[in-house]
Amino acid sequence: MNKGVATGIGVVVVVAAGYAGLVYYQGTVFDRELKTIVEKMEKESGLKIDVTETARSFASRSLDVKVSYEDEKNPAGVEDFWRWLGDVNFGLSMKGHFVSDTTSGILKNLTQDGKAPFKDQLNLTLNWRGDFKEGDWHIMPTNYANEDGRAKFEMKEMALRWTAEGKSSFDVPYILFSEGDAAAFEIKNWVMRSEGKSGGATFDSLKLHIANELSLDMGATSTSAKLDKMETQEDGSMLVTGTLSYDFKNFKAGPHLSVDAKGKTTLGPFISFDELKGDINLENVPTNQALREKQLAAWVNGLEKGTLRVTIPELVVSTGDQKSVLKVLLAKEEKPQGLSLAQIDLTFNPASLGNTQAAKELSSLIRQSDKKDWKAEGNTLVARWVLPFEYLAFLKDAQ
Repeated sequence: MNKGVATGIGVVVVVAAGYAGLVYYQGTVFDRELKTIVEKMEKESGLKIDVTETARSFASRSLDVKVSYEDEKNPAGVEDFWRWLGDVNFGLSMKGHFVSDTTSGILKNLTQDGKAPFKDQLNLTLNWRGDFKEGDWHIMPTNYANEDGRAKFEMKEMALRWTAEGKSSFDVPYILFSEGDAAAFEIKNWVMRSEGKSGGATFDSLKLHIANELSLDMGATSTSAKLDKMETQEDGSMLVTGTLSYDFKNFKAGPHLSVDAKGKTTLGPFISFDELKGDINLENVPTNQALREKQLAAWVNGLEKGTLRVTIPELVVSTGDQKSVLKVLLAKEEKPQGLSLAQIDLTFNPASLGNTQAAKELSSLIRQSDKKDWKAEGNTLVARWVLPFEYLAFLKDAQ
C-alpha cells in the first residue's frame, strides 16, 4: 500500500474514532445531567417540567417535553401549558430541534385541537461539553378563528433568541386577539433586547379592551433597565442597584362615565396624557422571585439600616405644553424635624392629565391634605409631603 494512502487512512480512522468518542461522551453527559437541568429550570420558572425519552440512538435522543403549572381549580391539581416534541443530536456540539404539539396545552384550544395551522421551531445549541451556547424560537405567521368566528388570533412571525453571554432579543411585528365585542388585545412592533446588565422593550402601540370594564390605548412606549450591581445575601436574597427608565406616549385609560349639570352623560377616558417620562434609581433594593414572601421584611430591614434608597429624580407627565413633575425619595434621612422615611414633591397641573376625572380626583386629594403641605399657584398645586420614620411601623405590621 502506498505510504501516503496508508497515512491518510490512519488519519481518517483517528478522526472517526475521536468523533465517535465525542458523541459517546456527549450522550453520557446528556443522560447524566438532564435531570439536574430540568430541576433547575423548574425552580427558576415555578413550572412543572416532565421530560420523557421516546427513542434513542448512539448519536441522538428523542424527547417529549411537557410543561404544566399548578391550578387550584383543576381537580388534577395541574394544568397543561405547553408540549414540545423533538430530538437532541450529538456531534461537534449538541443540537436540539423541537416543535410544539398543537393538540396539547393552551394550543389545544387556540388551534381547535390542531385543526388550525400553527408552525414553530425551537432550536437549542450546547457546546461539545454540554454547556448551553444559544437558542432561538420561531413561530410562523398565524391567523385563525374558532368555530363560531368570535374568538380570533393573528400574529406575524415571532422570533426569540438568547445566548449564554446574556444577550437576548424578542421581535413580534403584530399580535391581535379578540373575542367579538367582549374583549380585544392588539400590539404593534413589540421588541425586547437585553445584553449583559442592560435591556429594554419598546412597542409602537398597544390597545386593550374589555367590555364595560377597561379601555386602554397606548402609543409609542419604551422601557429600559440598567444594572449597576447585584449582591447575593446569606439568606439567598439579592440586593440590586440600578436604574429603570420609562417613556410612555399618547396614553388613555378608562372608561369613565361623566354626567353634566343638565344630566347629559359622556363616556371618555378616566386618565389621559401625551407623554410620561422619567427614571427610577434603585440602591440596594431586595429582589428575588424565589423569596417573594420575604420581600417586605427585606425592604423593612434595608430601610432601618439606611442602606436602601429609591429615588425618582424627575417624573414628568405632559399634555401639550402643560406638565406636572413628581420627585420622590424613599430612604432613611435626617431632616430638621427628625428622621424621615420618604419625601414626595409634586408640582401638579390638572391640564397635564387632560383635565380628566383622574386629574380632578388627584387635585381633590392634594387639597384634602394638611394645608401646610401644599399651596396653589394659579391652576397649579405645589405640594411636599415628608413622611416621618415612625411610618415604617405600618410596613412592619403588614409582614
